Amino acid sequence: MHSTAENWRIIGHRRAVRGLAHAAATESPAHAYLITGPAQIGKRTLARELAAALNCTAAPDQRPCHLCPNCKMTDKEAHPDLIMVERTTERRMGVEQVRDAREQVDWRPYQGRFKTYVFVDADDISEGASNALLKTLEEPPPQIVVILTAAQADAVPATVVSRCRVLPLQPGALDEVVEGLQVLRGASPEEARRLATLSNGRAGWAAAALANPELAARREAELDRAIELSEGKLGARLLKAAQACKGENFLESRALCLRTLEDMQTWWRDLLIVSSGASAPLAHAARRVELERQVEKRGRARIVRGLREIEITAGAVERNVTPRLALEALLLRLN
Repeated sequence: MHSTAENWRIIGHRRAVRGLAHAAATESPAHAYLITGPAQIGKRTLARELAAALNCTAAPDQRPCHLCPNCKMTDKEAHPDLIMVERTTERRMGVEQVRDAREQVDWRPYQGRFKTYVFVDADDISEGASNALLKTLEEPPPQIVVILTAAQADAVPATVVSRCRVLPLQPGALDEVVEGLQVLRGASPEEARRLATLSNGRAGWAAAALANPELAARREAELDRAIELSEGKLGARLLKAAQACKGENFLESRALCLRTLEDMQTWWRDLLIVSSGASAPLAHAARRVELERQVEKRGRARIVRGLREIEITAGAVERNVTPRLALEALLLRLN
């Protein structure tokens, strides 16, 4: 059966969308998916689009149509056959939330073909909750689709991952995000490019920033801090490192640190581009004068070594090294 991904309201991730569009058109989805990727890259949106496509009443090659009652309710996360499970407080998702959701698992869909459960941030789930979830994944009833989202697959218990089809989402290309913001969100060419540049390929963030300008201002402040971590007195930079990694729990601290390292990496890549005289586009084109000043001060060899150190540090943080200590150690090596 022919399927199309043209109706899916998500920017990028074309390979994942094509596979899910075919599954929805043929009404043959996997019983469980694990969608991974950085924060605000589009994981929740992709899960919601799949839920809409599975219950859309349009022709198979037009799902999701976003016009039928099922699609409209799913778009608002208000469909009776879409169950969103996420933490409602600062605590981790607990066993009670998973058990409450499981109580309805054996019930047939109310008004659609499938009942979809979306467990948001499954990498922030307690051991008891993961065990309760595992029971559902081991014996999935028909017409039930379980979707988990997480930053990384290795942060989810291996027993859970092994029962899911993993869909890793990667940051999108600049032009892809620009086009998506214009076509799907109605952004002007100038605003689309500005937000796409700030997003580092996170289309979900760019779409949210289009609706909420405060996000862009906050993001520019984050970029300023990442740049300041690369230059200036060591004591002040170490204080900024502590602030950059200050989260309410380990997972949040790790996410904040990884985002900071990604921002630093973008800056240092621009330094490398300027040092080599390449014509590649700069993420920080508006800061060309500062880039040239730092290139003259550091030299190409130090910039290459610095980029490598940032990549090594990001890998260490992903392996659960203490974020603040990892970032502080990096600044000492870059000094």
